Amino acid sequence: MNAAHAVGLGSCWIHRAHEVFDSIEGKLLLASWGIEGDYEGIGHVALGYALKEPAEAKPRKDDYTIWVK
Repeated sequence: MNAAHAVGLGSCWIHRAHEVFDSIEGKLLLASWGIEGDYEGIGHVALGYALKEPAEAKPRKDDYTIWVK
């Protein structure tokens, strides 16, 4: 995702691959792509060009970090 940003692409992490590829339809997709074995999906990444620039990040809050000793 950092590399995508570096070349001007937007990206979005979708943390649902385990559920997708654990289903019957997902297993059929894997088989159709020739992927066999004990692989486990974790997530997907959607890539594309953003319609507009992202908003500026909000400033960090003062004293937001709590240190526990």
